[in-house]
Amino acid sequence: RDASDGSVMSTVSAMTQHSASGIRFIAAPLRALPARRAIEEAAVVVVPALATSGVTVLADIGRRHLGDVAPALLGSAATTLVVHRQHAASAAAEAVRLERLVELVERLAATAHTLSLAVVGADPFEPAEIAEHVDASVPGTLVDVITLADDPLAAAVLAGRAGVATNRLRRPPLMRSAAS
Repeated sequence: RDASDGSVMSTVSAMTQHSASGIRFIAAPLRALPARRAIEEAAVVVVPALATSGVTVLADIGRRHLGDVAPALLGSAATTLVVHRQHAASAAAEAVRLERLVELVERLAATAHTLSLAVVGADPFEPAEIAEHVDASVPGTLVDVITLADDPLAAAVLAGRAGVATNRLRRPPLMRSAAS
C-alpha cells in the first residue's frame, strides 16, 4: 500500500490506544529488535501517511544511532528534538559525549527540517554552554534549546515505573522545568 491509501489511516486508527489523560498513542514493542523492526516498517507506509494527515505525531525512537533511523522517518518530521542527558561524574567524559552530540546534529541537519535540542541537567556544563558549542560547530542548525532538570524519579515514573507515592510527584523538578 502507499501513503495515499485511506486504509493505512484506518489501520493506524485501529492500532491507536487512548491514555487516561486523553493522549492517543501507538505502543511499540518493548524489546529492542521487535521495536526496531516496527519503526523501520512504519517509516515506509505509516509515517508518510501521518505526515500528510495533519495529525501531530510525537515519535520517540529511543537511544539509536542515526544510521539505524530510517531516512523517511526523519524526512517526514517537521521538527526533530535531540535529547542530550549529561553525566555529571566526569567533565572529560562529558566533553567526549558533546563531540558525539555535535556529530549527530551535523548528520541530522542534512535530513531534518527543524532541529531543537533538549539538555537534561546543568552539570558539568550549563545548557547555554552546550548550545553555544553546538552552534559554533554546526552554525544555524538549532532553532530552540530547552533545559530540563535531571530528575531520575520523575523520568522513571514517566517511563512506567509504578509504586511511587502521589505526593512525591506533585512538583518534581523535571515537570517544573518542562512547564517553563
